[in-house]
Amino acid sequence: MTRVGPVGLRSMIRFIPTRVGTTRTGPRREGAIMVRRAFLGKILHPSAAWAQKGIPYGACRTLWEGCVDAFEAKRFFMEECGVIVERKDRLLMLALGWALVTGLSASGAATSSAPRSGTETSGAIHVLTDEYTENIVFDAPSDLHVITSNAPIAVSAWDGGGIRMTVRKAVRGTDEDEMRGYATRVRVLMSRPEGRLALFVFRPVRPAAVQSVEVGLDLAVPRDMVTAVVARTSGAPITLQGLNANISALTSNGEITVVDCAGEIEVATSFAPVTLHRTRFLGGSGLAATSNAPIHADVAFADAGSFRFITSNAPVDLEISPESRARVAIRTRGSEAEAWVEVAHAFRPHVVFAMRTAANIVLEGGGANVTVRTSNALIRIGPASPF
Repeated sequence: MTRVGPVGLRSMIRFIPTRVGTTRTGPRREGAIMVRRAFLGKILHPSAAWAQKGIPYGACRTLWEGCVDAFEAKRFFMEECGVIVERKDRLLMLALGWALVTGLSASGAATSSAPRSGTETSGAIHVLTDEYTENIVFDAPSDLHVITSNAPIAVSAWDGGGIRMTVRKAVRGTDEDEMRGYATRVRVLMSRPEGRLALFVFRPVRPAAVQSVEVGLDLAVPRDMVTAVVARTSGAPITLQGLNANISALTSNGEITVVDCAGEIEVATSFAPVTLHRTRFLGGSGLAATSNAPIHADVAFADAGSFRFITSNAPVDLEISPESRARVAIRTRGSEAEAWVEVAHAFRPHVVFAMRTAANIVLEGGGANVTVRTSNALIRIGPASPF
C-alpha cells in the first residue's frame, strides 16, 4: 500500500475550506460553500490525481469522505453552536476528519454499550436501525444544548451521575451496504464551550442510495446539575420531564410535552399540540406557542413576569394553580359557533371583564401577566389540582 507523504498532507490541509458562513449570507454564502466543496472534491476525489499515483481506491475514497465530513461538521459547529473555526484550525479539522473516518468517539463518552441493530425490508426499501447507549461525564453545573432534525428528543431528570444518552438511528434506502457505511458516519458530536455542553447530530451528505436518516436522542440528566436545557429539532416531538432548569424547546410538526418542570420556559412548535403538565413558570417571561393545534396546560406562575399561550384555529385548555397571583387576559375570535371563552365556576368571582370572545381575570390580587390567544376555537380556563 502506497503511503501518503508529507507533501500530500500539506497539500490536503491547504485546500480544506475555511471561514465558510462567517461573513457571507444567503445565496452568496451557499455559492461559496458549493465552490469550496467542489474544489475539495476535485483534490481528494478517488478519480483525481492521487488515485492515479497508486493510492488504493478504498483508501482514497475513505479519506475523501472523511474530509468532506470534517467540512460539514465544521459548518455545523459554526452555524448551530456558534463556534468559530479560524484558519489556523485547519489541522484540527483534518484530525476531526480522521476521527470520523476511523470511528473514534467524538462525543466524549466515558462508556458505551454494545449497539443493537437490525434491518427491515419493504419492497425495494430497506430500513436499517441501530441503538446504543453512552454515559457522558457531567460533573459541574452547566447548560445543555441538544440539536438534531427530523427525529425526537427526550430529556428527563434522574438521580444517577453523568448523562445517560440513548441514540436511535433509522436509515432508509435501497442499498444495504451503502446504508451501513453511511450509518457509521452519522454520529453525535459534542462541544464544551464554557458553561455549556452541546450535543448535536452530525449527518454527512447522503449518498444516492440513502433516502433518509433519523437520529433520535433520549437523555437522562442529573437532576440538580443542569441549569438550562435548549432542545432543537424539526418534524418530530420534544419531551422534557422532571427538570428544575430553564427550558427552550423548538420544533415544527412535532408535539412538545413538558411534565413536572420548573423554570423559565419557552416552547414553540407548529401544526402539533403543546402539553404542559404540573409545570411552574418562573423568571420574568414564558411562552407556549403553536399553530393549528391545541394547547393543554395545568401550570403555576411566579408572582411577576409575562407569560403567553398562543395558538390559532385550535382550542386552549388552561388550568391555573389556585395559589398563583396573576392577571389573565383571554382573547379569541371567530364565529359564534366556533369561538368563545368558557370560565370555570370556581374562577367566576375573579372575572373583572367578560364577553363572548374575551375575558379578564384577576387571581389573588394579580401579579404575573398572563395572555391567552387563539382564533376560531374555544378557550377554557379553570383551577388546576394542587401540585
